[in-house]
Amino acid sequence: MDNPKLMRLLEAAADAIEEAVDSVPFANRERRAPGHDDQFEVDVLADHAAVEVLLASGVGVMSEESGVHRPERSVRVVVDPIDGSTNCSRGLDPYGPSLCAFDSAGPRAALVTNLASGRRYSALRGAGAWCGDTELTCRPRADILVVATGDPIAVIQPRAWTRVSGASAHDLCRVADGTFDAYVDERNTVSLWDYAGAALVLQEAGGVVVERDGRPLFDESAPSGNRLLAASSRAQLGRLRALLRAEAAPARAGAFEGPT
Repeated sequence: MDNPKLMRLLEAAADAIEEAVDSVPFANRERRAPGHDDQFEVDVLADHAAVEVLLASGVGVMSEESGVHRPERSVRVVVDPIDGSTNCSRGLDPYGPSLCAFDSAGPRAALVTNLASGRRYSALRGAGAWCGDTELTCRPRADILVVATGDPIAVIQPRAWTRVSGASAHDLCRVADGTFDAYVDERNTVSLWDYAGAALVLQEAGGVVVERDGRPLFDESAPSGNRLLAASSRAQLGRLRALLRAEAAPARAGAFEGPT
């Protein structure tokens, strides 16, 4: 399958997910799937729609919601049908599918769609990354000012402002487009389906993503339990690590009042 056809397939899967999500009224999006107390019904419907499209096109699937399908196929798509499921259940921006196609060399093509805003991020290995039709190129600021995090704590105040969106794939894409300067997991852990597509977008835009403890970032055989650090450049990643080391030092005396 060539790259244009592969991207069209990811777009078709994302469109199927969007149609499935739109079929569920907002009033019902907090409803749990029958027999699955840990899954929203809308996630299961979205997953079914995406898996059906992908398997019919001859690729394998690794999905957060339904597991692994046809792993022997030469191209496999890692799917989070709705990254930010709780956001989706409450109508909060951002939420939407994250898809990343893998081949024998690793991540090859990615698509991350924010269904709340309609914004689509895409990437092809060795060819670049885009937001819609606009090519993405990371342009690091002089300092790290705003950091997205998966944790319900502000891990590096008062040295930088932190924001928790509840959707790590979308956070990583917003490092690529300059909305955020960096991303960090402290206690939060993420899985391959949470970040693979967005990590490829950020890398192709010139940014950096690493697993905090040095684990392989794109290991399909061990997809879960990762903690990420990401930034718009290698230098910014170094600054982020320095901020985290400073945060680990004894807290400075005195109160801090930051912006909202």
